[in-house]
Amino acid sequence: MTKKKLIDWKLSQKKSSMKRPDFIHKILLVFFSFLLKIRGLFVEKPKRKLTWSVDDYTYAKKWSKTQKHPYMDLKTLWDYCEDHAESVYTIQNVNNFIKI
Repeated sequence: MTKKKLIDWKLSQKKSSMKRPDFIHKILLVFFSFLLKIRGLFVEKPKRKLTWSVDDYTYAKKWSKTQKHPYMDLKTLWDYCEDHAESVYTIQNVNNFIKI
């Protein structure tokens, strides 16, 4: 095989192999969006600012898991807002997205 044919063959392999992950990613995105919509049917949007309590924390967790991540695909708002060190910061971050 000549060098030019080898380069053409490698380029054709990359193009064909790049189509599949993009297609799978789109299917996952549609499924994830559908899952968030279904989950959102069971949780209402908060009508007030959430305070520091166990009930508000669980409510914030349930609601934010029905919202999309502001910047990334296939992630929820909970992944963006959750602070592993302090739950008060987590509730404060969720309150920033409630928009009351």
